[in-house]
Amino acid sequence: MEVRIYKPLQSPYVWRNKHWSVYKKIRDAWYVMLLAALGHAKKPKDGLKITLVSYRRRLLDQDNLAMAFKPVVDCLKEYIRLPSKKRLGKNGLGWIYDDSPNHVILVFKQVKVQKKGEESIKIIIKENKNGKKY
Repeated sequence: MEVRIYKPLQSPYVWRNKHWSVYKKIRDAWYVMLLAALGHAKKPKDGLKITLVSYRRRLLDQDNLAMAFKPVVDCLKEYIRLPSKKRLGKNGLGWIYDDSPNHVILVFKQVKVQKKGEESIKIIIKENKNGKKY
């Protein structure tokens, strides 16, 4: 599965070391866009390889690129309702159980573009055919 969303990926400096509500607003905006593009998964899967590609005018170093994709990866996690409370715990689309290497392989890439209108992200989700983890 491959989807492309035409919204520029923000540098983590926009929300890092700020009030938690700044990050929550960014994550919620990505949640709505990813919900429209991918939808909820019926059941989280192990052994997925997710490649996240950022098309941007100014390239980031690799650790900042991974941190910039944090809101997107958080939205792909499993949707959990806390049993003792009425509000939600993690809100996600349920594509992966967790973003740890035991459950998913995440690959971060970036491509330099010339125009602001070309800035976007691409998400490529590949499932291992024989059911084993990568």
